[in-house]
Amino acid sequence: MSDINAIILEFVDASINNGIAQENGNSNQANKFYRVIQKKIKWLNEHGEICNPIFLKLLHHENDYVRYYTACALLHAKNNDALDTLLALTEKRRAWWDFHLR
Repeated sequence: MSDINAIILEFVDASINNGIAQENGNSNQANKFYRVIQKKIKWLNEHGEICNPIFLKLLHHENDYVRYYTACALLHAKNNDALDTLLALTEKRRAWWDFHLR
């Protein structure tokens, strides 16, 4: 497996686990995985891989936390795609709240 594939897999894993930890209220675990996410984003930027097609596909990942952290990482490079993803996530969350607050 190439470095980029390993980095992206670690990013996905950390993003998913960060979300699980947040939802469970475990801030220590969430912070631990957030540091991994930031480390992987830093590596992608330093190696000019932030716009790698494999990474860009994560904007359409099934997990919302992966999509969120990918969009945040891409705000400076793929602004429109990142904003579209963030807006879609916002609408999804808003619809969830509207449904559950009735």
